[in-house]
Amino acid sequence: MQEKYVYRKPRIRENIQRMWYKFSRNILSIVGLILVCVIIFVAILASYISPHP
Repeated sequence: MQEKYVYRKPRIRENIQRMWYKFSRNILSIVGLILVCVIIFVAILASYISPHP
C-alpha cells in the first residue's frame, strides 16, 4: 500500500521567523540594518536637521 504525503505550504509567519533567526545571528547584517535605518531616518528629517535659509 502506498502512503500519500500531504505537502504543507510553509506559512508566511514561519518563513519570517526563520529569516529573522538566521539574519539576527550575523553581526554584520545587524550593523548594516542599523546603518540603513539611520540613513533613512536622517533623510526623512533632513529638512529639520539643516533647514534651508
